[in-house]
Amino acid sequence: MSNTAPSNRYVEVMRAALRGEWNDIKRVYNLPPCNNIDIEDDNSNIILLNPLTGDTILHMCAQCGQTDIMEQMLKIIPASKRLLSVSNKKGNTVLHEAARTGIVKMAMLIIEKELDGGGDQLLVSVPNLNGETPIYWAAMYGHKDMLLFLNTTASSRGITSTSTSMVSPLTIRTSDHSTILHAAVLVESYGNKLYSLCNRLV
Repeated sequence: MSNTAPSNRYVEVMRAALRGEWNDIKRVYNLPPCNNIDIEDDNSNIILLNPLTGDTILHMCAQCGQTDIMEQMLKIIPASKRLLSVSNKKGNTVLHEAARTGIVKMAMLIIEKELDGGGDQLLVSVPNLNGETPIYWAAMYGHKDMLLFLNTTASSRGITSTSTSMVSPLTIRTSDHSTILHAAVLVESYGNKLYSLCNRLV
């Protein structure tokens, strides 16, 4: 990657991400001014990576299943904890994208960073524009281990349904009121017992 102006670097970073050149991306984020960018700075376009989708570099790491690079980015970028709470144009957080991949280690890294130093972020309960939480996505994409991890995380943080119904806001898509049971049926996950698990969680 060339040493271009910060305002143009995001194009190079995005192209490198699309080509899978993650080591080049890591080098860019280790260099000034990228290594001290605040997401509210003028240079934030290097972090808010894709203007069409609103994806950040962390979204792209998750979407491409780059767990090791995600771990390094969470250490390199000073504003990474706040960057985790940035939603793309569909309202998806980085945890949504990790839930889609089913890579539990990636979700663990995200939750660990979220809890680092305290704070009140609750990514596990953040819905996207369709009203789908990361837990719903884990069920929708058929990832049993991810579903268990996110449900355990939510329970350990005291995030439960406050209603008297059997369905938690974490396990229902608010746009059409379908539950994780519906999602499990749609992905035909009877074979891996996801439906039974979802049935116990709602």
